[in-house]
Amino acid sequence: MVSQGTWSFLERPGSDYGDLRQTKNDERSLHLKKSLRFLALAFLVVMMGWRLAAGAHRRWTQTSVARKTLDEITGIEAITYEKRFVPGLDFVTAAILSTALLVGASFLVRRHPPQNHR
Repeated sequence: MVSQGTWSFLERPGSDYGDLRQTKNDERSLHLKKSLRFLALAFLVVMMGWRLAAGAHRRWTQTSVARKTLDEITGIEAITYEKRFVPGLDFVTAAILSTALLVGASFLVRRHPPQNHR
């Protein structure tokens, strides 16, 4: 039989080995929560930055943009379309919903219930 003080460095006062596993699980779930929330924030910032850099549009997404051109010979104005992707409000909505989904998933991560191994 092992004497009382031999393994005392492994235990906290008033706890058993189950508490040590519980603490490890709590740390993992806290790390997962923080990671999901950081990922959500990073995703939102990247999407908004990309939208501003690509040319923010206050309507739906456009895949071609109208451009007025002036014919040099006749002087008539004409509208030509150039293929360019301009993200609109549907991308903002998708980014906000995705962020809300990730933050909501972080609230679903729970602490593990204490396990009694006696």
